[in-house]
Formats: sequence, structure tokens, C-alpha cells
Amino acid sequence: GSWLLLAPLATRDVLRRPRADLRDHAHGAWLLPSVATCGLTITATDVGRHGGTATLLWLAAALWALGLAVYLAVTWLIAWRSVAAPFRPDLVTPDSWILLGGLAIATLASAHLVDAAREVPVDAWLLQVLRPGTLVVWWLASAWAPLLLYAEVWRLDRQTGSLHYMGVWWSAVFPLGMYSSATEATSSALGVRSMYTVSLVVFWVALTVWLVVALGWCHRAVRRIRRATR
Repeated sequence: GSWLLLAPLATRDVLRRPRADLRDHAHGAWLLPSVATCGLTITATDVGRHGGTATLLWLAAALWALGLAVYLAVTWLIAWRSVAAPFRPDLVTPDSWILLGGLAIATLASAHLVDAAREVPVDAWLLQVLRPGTLVVWWLASAWAPLLLYAEVWRLDRQTGSLHYMGVWWSAVFPLGMYSSATEATSSALGVRSMYTVSLVVFWVALTVWLVVALGWCHRAVRRIRRATR
């Protein structure tokens, strides 16, 4: 219900803005509508699978395609800004990891669709599209990891104070966890056992990052309490 209410409002706001204005303000958090749409894909897929309803699977497939379209549009704006203007360290923010997370949840949604399409009678070509599509989206998500890691190292080298805790750091935790889940689901859906090992490795990386960010939050909270009691 919230998605149906917010999606038209967000679309209207985007269409009213000049393209250059969209380019200058685009950042990782703008990918959250794509993430939400792929989340709806998973919900529709699971409901359709358990109810044996092919119509819901087709709706889920349409939502998956819409989520990818939104992702491509926002990513294009971010890439356009990177090319059109000098690249600065402050442009590399933790929410840039949603570039990876957006494709990770799209991969997870596609893997759910692949599993459901085997159980619910739908046209064979849908499964023929989804199987390679899942793998392609997973590879694209994987390609973001070294690029984003390099960008973070570059930012730390160029910008002092980058290691100070910020609430936006949590937006870097979700994509890693989602990538681990998506990799495990893809391994199961496509029968690629080696991907399961990758999912385990990334899981421990994501857990480590979560702990580091949680410690940063606790440290800041303790400092604020001490200041307030002085």
C-alpha cells in the first residue's frame, strides 16, 4: 500500500525536475525505490508460489523488470554526474554501496522467481529468460564490489576524518548482507555449488562490517551521554 502511494509521488517529483538538477543530486539512496520494488517482487513471488497462481508470478516478473529499469535510470544519473563534473572524495558516501545492494536484491528476487516458475505452470520462456538473467545480474552486482572498495580506499586517502562514525554507514551494511543472501539463493536456484562458498565468505565480511558500525554507534552514544552528564 505504501509503495502504491509513494511511487506516483516520487515519479511526479522526478519528472518535474530538470535533468541537470537530477544529475547533480543523484546518489546511492535514490536507489531505494528500486530496492523496494524488488522487495515487492519477492513478496508477490512467494504468495504466487504458495497459492499456485501464475498471474502473481507474471506480476512479480513485471515488478522485477520495473525495479531493474529504475536502477538503471538512477545509475545512469550517477554515472553522468561522475563524468560531467570533477570527481570529489565527498561524493563517495557509504550509501554508494546501495549500487551493489540494488542489484543484489534484484538477484534474490530473480532467484525466487526461478524457483517458483518450476512449481507453478507458466510459459517456459519465462524460465529461459530468468535463469541467465539471474546470473547476469549477480555478475553485475559482483563487479561493483572491487570498484566500491577502491573508491572507499581512495576517499580515506584523500579526505581527513572519513573514519568518524556517521549514521549513513548502516547503508553499507545492508548491501553486503543482501549480496550474501542473493548469492546463496542463486546457488540453490541454478545449482552452482561454488557460489554457496562465496555467500559464506561474504556473510562473515558483512557480519564484521556490522560489528564495526555497531561499535562506532555505541562509541558515539557513550560520548554523547558523558557530555550530557558533565
